[in-house]
Amino acid sequence: MDRRSLLAGAAAAFAAAPLSGALAAQKISPEARRLYRDALVIDGNLVAPLDPTAPLDATLRGQVRASGLSAFKMTLGGPGRQNRAETTEECGLVDKAIGLNGDLFTRIRKPGDIAAAKAAGRIGLIASFEAGEMLEGQVESIDHFRALDVLVMGLSYNLTTPFGSGVMSKTSTGLTELGRQAVDRMNRLGVTLDISHSDETTGLAAIEASRRPVLVTHAGSGAIRPHPRNKSDRLMRALAERGGVIGIFDLSYISVAPE
Repeated sequence: MDRRSLLAGAAAAFAAAPLSGALAAQKISPEARRLYRDALVIDGNLVAPLDPTAPLDATLRGQVRASGLSAFKMTLGGPGRQNRAETTEECGLVDKAIGLNGDLFTRIRKPGDIAAAKAAGRIGLIASFEAGEMLEGQVESIDHFRALDVLVMGLSYNLTTPFGSGVMSKTSTGLTELGRQAVDRMNRLGVTLDISHSDETTGLAAIEASRRPVLVTHAGSGAIRPHPRNKSDRLMRALAERGGVIGIFDLSYISVAPE
């Protein structure tokens, strides 16, 4: 499947899904509704219903607006199977899809854009990478994609890259020298590092090496459910002590304590 079809498929899947929590929403208190309405609500790991071939239909647009989101982080580049050229093309397709729905979506290019999007009644898209393969082992590729407004990047998607090892790597390399250079380049360019799919050794070293707060946008607690994708108390404390944030995913099969 090419990138154009993939984006269009995401839109179709979103349209086919029922509105999540519609019944539960009837039980939400007025105060909670007010807090949610007024807050900057950011989803740290979401696939948006973007279609670069046509504007979204009225039903889908209504579902998107009903989410109440201010912004969301959307992963581009896949799980490590796209190169630099393919990912560059995907960035362009996302921009085209946003352009077809300019009253609904907008690109986030700097922190202040999130509040501006909410004030304008639009939802901000934060472009991100979880994998590192699209960088093709070149630190300079970070500059290339930062110029395309990719604001969050990872070092690897589960497996080992030239920058470090992932949560499914057979042997942990830790943060490599090239990985340290990548972290430094991200810091200097204003790219936030996401270590959701990095292993413990690489994640801890990246937190230590970074001069800016690091993110774990979607993971679980290893103390509650031991699993390669979940993070230890040690890593979460190190993250928090340096101003980082962790987002807990709702994958109950790996985030909830076994019975």
